[in-house]
Amino acid sequence: MTSSLIAGYVAGLHRKLPAPIADEAADGLIETYEHHRASGAGDQQAARDALAEFGDLATVVGRPRAAAPRGCCWRPARPSACAGRPP
Repeated sequence: MTSSLIAGYVAGLHRKLPAPIADEAADGLIETYEHHRASGAGDQQAARDALAEFGDLATVVGRPRAAAPRGCCWRPARPSACAGRPP
């Protein structure tokens, strides 16, 4: 499972965004968190690093979908947060 920091952020996504968009963003956040864990970061550090890449929840949910890259319904704060996802 993920940290409470990630779980809280994901819950916020689901409160503020339509389900398909929240699910896509949550998947990317969890993948980023898992990447940091696999790289050797502890649970809380991996969560903080993943959240830093994604950006503040209020900013993320306020981004217009039109600004997202073609084929992506959500845009992270930093492009590396979508690593491996097709544009």
